[in-house]
Amino acid sequence: MPRIADANLSDRILNVAHDLIKKKGVDAVTLRAVAIQAKTTTPTVYARFATKEDLLLALADKLRLEFAAELMQQPTLHKAARLYLDFAMQNPADYKLVYDFGWPRVFMKDANQPGVVWARERFAELYGGSPQDYIPVVECLWMEMHGGASFLAKALNPQIAKRLYKSCLHSCDVIVGNARLFTT
Repeated sequence: MPRIADANLSDRILNVAHDLIKKKGVDAVTLRAVAIQAKTTTPTVYARFATKEDLLLALADKLRLEFAAELMQQPTLHKAARLYLDFAMQNPADYKLVYDFGWPRVFMKDANQPGVVWARERFAELYGGSPQDYIPVVECLWMEMHGGASFLAKALNPQIAKRLYKSCLHSCDVIVGNARLFTT
């Protein structure tokens, strides 16, 4: 009798890799360790993810898209910026995986960027014009949030973290309030 393919195996592999990263860091992720934890074979993992890098990029994409879905539920750009910073502070390993390891994919021309599209649409609703008009301001806003989030994810002192958090949100509000300065 032929074996039945496990339709959830790729997700299980990604979830195991995610758990390993949370518990032990990226260095703990090997395709063999993932296979053992996912209760499958190493060749089966290799069939889905040819290298550790492929596995980590797939996990980074999955986490990025899940986070973008949550971000797009926010009623305002300010609340989205707050959520972004909170995510980095509460999930530093995930943030690092998505934006340190997976960042080149974020900026690829045809990358799936629902959060970026959503932000451009919010700007067009606020100020008129086309979402394409707001490419520069969304990139600027993202760079501000990423810079702030990168510091916050590593902040050891709560007072400094609180000050940086407020400063970054204020900067984001200034960018949003002056979006027309960025359009051509």
